[in-house]
Amino acid sequence: KAMAAIRDDRPKDSARWLWGTVTAGAVYLVIKGWEYQWNMAQGIHSDTNIFYSVYYYMTFNHFLHVGWAGAAIVWVALRLRRGYYDADNHEGLEAVCVYWHMIDLAWILIFPLLYVMR
Repeated sequence: KAMAAIRDDRPKDSARWLWGTVTAGAVYLVIKGWEYQWNMAQGIHSDTNIFYSVYYYMTFNHFLHVGWAGAAIVWVALRLRRGYYDADNHEGLEAVCVYWHMIDLAWILIFPLLYVMR
């Protein structure tokens, strides 16, 4: 939606979508952090068994990428506010959006493998 807005020369709408994405990513990080704390309190660690080794490896890797992507989106949103991107020049914004959706695709694989099929 942020890309569609910038292509239509609506930078304020693009910024709103970017900040909404950052908010959703931050909520995910808080929930996942709480989940890790809860697991540890229950005695579930990465060395509990092979499932939890894979679980922690995959979900923490995703956690880190969501954090990095969130920081990149903040950077792009600030650049958008300063007028660096417009309908004709938005390659940096597009690159960050593509990265974010690559992380979405990873979650589409992680979630069913670790939460549904378990």
